[in-house]
Amino acid sequence: MELDRALKVVEEVLFTQQNRHLSDPEMTILRGTWQGMTYDEMALNSQYSVNYLMRDVGPNFWRSLSEILGERVSKSNCRTVLERYQMRTKPVRDASPENKHSLLIPPSPQHQNWGEAPDISLFYGRLRELKTLDRWVIKEQSRLVCLWGMGGMGKTTLSRQFVENVKDRFDYLFWRSLRNMPPIVELLAEMLSLFSPRETLQNHSDRGISQVLEYLQKYRCLIIFDDVEAILQSGGLGHYALGYEAYGQFFKRVGETQHQSCLLLNSQEKLREIILLENSTKFVHSLELPGLRLDEARELFKDKNLTGEKTWSDFVDLYQGNPLALNLTIITIQNFFNGDVSQYIRLKTTYLPTEIANILQERCDKISSLEIAILTHLAKTSQSLSLLEIKEKLSPQLEVSDAMVAIESLKRRSLIVIKTHEQGTSFILQPVVKKYVTKHYLSSSHKNNE
Repeated sequence: MELDRALKVVEEVLFTQQNRHLSDPEMTILRGTWQGMTYDEMALNSQYSVNYLMRDVGPNFWRSLSEILGERVSKSNCRTVLERYQMRTKPVRDASPENKHSLLIPPSPQHQNWGEAPDISLFYGRLRELKTLDRWVIKEQSRLVCLWGMGGMGKTTLSRQFVENVKDRFDYLFWRSLRNMPPIVELLAEMLSLFSPRETLQNHSDRGISQVLEYLQKYRCLIIFDDVEAILQSGGLGHYALGYEAYGQFFKRVGETQHQSCLLLNSQEKLREIILLENSTKFVHSLELPGLRLDEARELFKDKNLTGEKTWSDFVDLYQGNPLALNLTIITIQNFFNGDVSQYIRLKTTYLPTEIANILQERCDKISSLEIAILTHLAKTSQSLSLLEIKEKLSPQLEVSDAMVAIESLKRRSLIVIKTHEQGTSFILQPVVKKYVTKHYLSSSHKNNE
């Protein structure tokens, strides 16, 4: 892009979005930036002081462009951002405030590959989480973000809604589920064909990762991997299934390498790469997705014509706001209690939907015998237990460090709840997890002993 075209583009966006023109000092900064000048050099070639350009005009100018263009703009990346903006916009003949939205056009459909992304028609709450994702991905341009938590919490639905909100901010969009465990070279090839149909992926995964990273640097891309827990190994916390180790390398390189794109991961387990990288770089984040709050669930309950509103809070607590568990149990309440939640709550039981039981079985199939033992001991009590109490109940000979590793594994798999209080930290099970463990481990153990 030539300087004259850059000046025209900036003039247009400032006028259409803020109803103003480029000021003389802003024009000085833009011209100098295009010519590779430092602020000192800009000051020497103008009537303005370096402090005025660098500390007063510059920060406000870059902030204005960042807000208008939807991504961070600075002196170092101004040329790249404007060139990319020009690629995804059409010329504006009538740059009037009334037509300010005509500047933006959505990415070409061939630049979006939605894969197995679900079509969502109903979406409740999650405004807080959407704002967090928007801050990380759009404002801060995070490279790697992980949504994690127990199955049924709505990670896929939240991601789908977020992507729908921001899809026009990206040059390319790619969504894939890992539930069927596709080899990474297969996904790399699909991404590369989206970015450049004529380019062939190198057979070696390391080279393929490098090829894809080049496009993540060149363009602003949003990649979503759903059901990431499917490629993790049974029994080993954070380890990948045999033959899928390259996924960990890809996640690590995406988080470490400087680029302008974002990889969003949905997983029932917090990944090792995320834990390590989010403590060493500001461009990697994770969010453990909580359940719906009562004010969010209330909208769902009203749409389902539920009654017994005084017990809705107890209903939400019983399932920790898990949207899938709530929706499935609502069907049961409608069938057996005519939609009256209070009648169900009075039973003082926890209905365990088959779909939730299947999710928990998949999780428990991947944990160690020590972790199963911890779950069963916690299921026997209504009180939370401390680390030392768990150790003593399991075995006085058990190493404390081994118990800590097992509890950490259960936490990263959303199978245990940590409670903090004045006396310290203790651990407890969610009612649904307790019901599952009691039914599938304690009951079977009791029958075997008879």
